[in-house]
Amino acid sequence: MPQKVTSRRKFIKYLSFAGGSLAMGDMGALFTFKDEATPDLVAEMIKQQIKGQIVKDHLLVEEYQTDFGRVIRKEPRLIVVPQDDDDIITVFRIAEKYQVPVSLRGAGHTCYGQSLSDGGILIVNNSRLAESEATIKDGLVTVHSRTQWLALEKQLNGQGLTSPVLTDYLELTVGGTLSVGGYGLRSFQYGAQVDNIKELELILPSGEKTTCSPEKNTDLFRYSLCGLGQLGLISKVKFKPIPYQRYTSVFYVLCTSVKDFIKNIKTILHPDFIKEIDHFSSYWLNGTFIIEIGSSFIEENKAEEEKLKKKIGAQISFYKNSVVKDYHLYLHQIRGNWVERYGVSHHVWEDYIFGIDQLEEFLNRAISETKISQYQNILPALYIVACDTNQTRGIPFSPTYGNNNPMVYSVGFYYMVKYGNSSQLQTAKEHHQGFMKSCLELKGKPYLYGWHDLTENQKIQFYGEDYTKLKSLKKQHDPANIINPGVFVNPGKTAAQKI
Repeated sequence: MPQKVTSRRKFIKYLSFAGGSLAMGDMGALFTFKDEATPDLVAEMIKQQIKGQIVKDHLLVEEYQTDFGRVIRKEPRLIVVPQDDDDIITVFRIAEKYQVPVSLRGAGHTCYGQSLSDGGILIVNNSRLAESEATIKDGLVTVHSRTQWLALEKQLNGQGLTSPVLTDYLELTVGGTLSVGGYGLRSFQYGAQVDNIKELELILPSGEKTTCSPEKNTDLFRYSLCGLGQLGLISKVKFKPIPYQRYTSVFYVLCTSVKDFIKNIKTILHPDFIKEIDHFSSYWLNGTFIIEIGSSFIEENKAEEEKLKKKIGAQISFYKNSVVKDYHLYLHQIRGNWVERYGVSHHVWEDYIFGIDQLEEFLNRAISETKISQYQNILPALYIVACDTNQTRGIPFSPTYGNNNPMVYSVGFYYMVKYGNSSQLQTAKEHHQGFMKSCLELKGKPYLYGWHDLTENQKIQFYGEDYTKLKSLKKQHDPANIINPGVFVNPGKTAAQKI
């Protein structure tokens, strides 16, 4: 097997040539049509009534059978790339009529099969265009959910603006990250991406399009954001951008223990210091923590940079400083190159969110000599960002929701297991089971894009009445469990499964 595969399409091409299989465990199709004629009938109706495409290209079909995790494989019966919202509405209505499950996919950057389809229809809501589908009016950005953040960011930067919160990798769709949360280097200032949404359009399973906000259709607004597509497809959103500052002075702080790391982030994120920075992230590698903090400027200014160095140096010891142009675009490229460096791998990723005291206990449990030796070949990085809970907007399935700490920390364990190494894959899964147990014990929350493997009882323990409420909304708006079945809510046997 080659050591490096430089694109997903090359990865798929290699698998097809080698006769490889991504199936892990018993992941056979859950859905079967009531008779042999129905799938052809449904496919023909959709083909005739939409302006978009039915995917038949072999490489794309293979690509859409797995997600970023490359652990779970599911086979959709029909793959639809809609041209517009009318296409999505048409598919929803036909699916409801014939009781065919529909799964929703943006960039497919999930790790637990959340964006896959088991024998039903897969809607690929992802624009691969370089141009953004966004407008700016009255100080608000309106953008379609299929737009990639990279295209949107380039458009906004050209107008002296930026999104308040950006993830480190930007070839994700707006709708995809808003379905789980969206955290980044500025979350310690602005919360999650979902916390910045002022209004959204939601296409319900019936095909009805409705406008939602904190004041209008409040439940649909609160439970569709971070709702893993359980209540429909978010089609458009509005948010307020912030001024763009092109140059970032980045400071690197080295910590050799959990105790030292906690001490440093308490200093950095203290009210007396935090106003000096607008970026915060950290990562752990083989026993060492590196904290990256940054402060941004509209243009390079040596005098301001020197003044900032003195302010930062008076509070905390840094070992390196550099000025980076277009920092988020730079990080996007670095992150993409980093993932590709590991070649054909299973990505068993998950993040866990805690307050500062729980974070320290969690890291002490996770980083032990025994664990470090097991991490050597499969955990290239442990990534941490901070989030200001004062910015949260009452989104129940946001992992920061309900936390009484003013600042919480997302700890990401990003396992990169060489493709086909079942022993290491099992080790990564077992580690995540242990982390999830600790997360529950320490009253943290998981980030639901990743390898969460939650039981029904764990969902109830983590989310309580909010899980019950989501199930109720699901039953109300999607009684047959047509949209994204099996992704998170488990309402019991559905009409679709009875066919």
